[in-house]
Amino acid sequence: MALLQIDPSEKPDILTLLESQNLPVSDVSDQILFYKWMDENIVSGYAGTEVFGKTALLRSVVILPEKQKSGTGRKMITDLLDHLKKSGISEVYLLTTTAEGFFSKLGFSIINRSNAPEDIQATSEFKSVCPSSSIFMVKELK
Repeated sequence: MALLQIDPSEKPDILTLLESQNLPVSDVSDQILFYKWMDENIVSGYAGTEVFGKTALLRSVVILPEKQKSGTGRKMITDLLDHLKKSGISEVYLLTTTAEGFFSKLGFSIINRSNAPEDIQATSEFKSVCPSSSIFMVKELK
């Protein structure tokens, strides 16, 4: 099992998968680094990050339908958080409308949107893509 940064040629497949899972793609730019989780040489899921110095915005997390409820998501996010920590990231933020429980189990805490760092507030994900009813969460990487 391995977490790998995607090749740019894989981006159209990721966008198709995101759309199929009703996740936003309208603002996906080259600023978002996508990673894939490989399990026995088969892609099981993807996650994107936008990095701003020592903080990151986690977004576009999707597990292939046949791998959902198998622990793959937990393993993928744990590996991604380890990778981000080793890269010097100290805080990871996210917005969600459906996965609060999942991310809470991984150590993310709900915080008020007004406490978001300026770089995170300036993202299209924060400003317009995710509704104001989205839950805003953070995890400190120690």
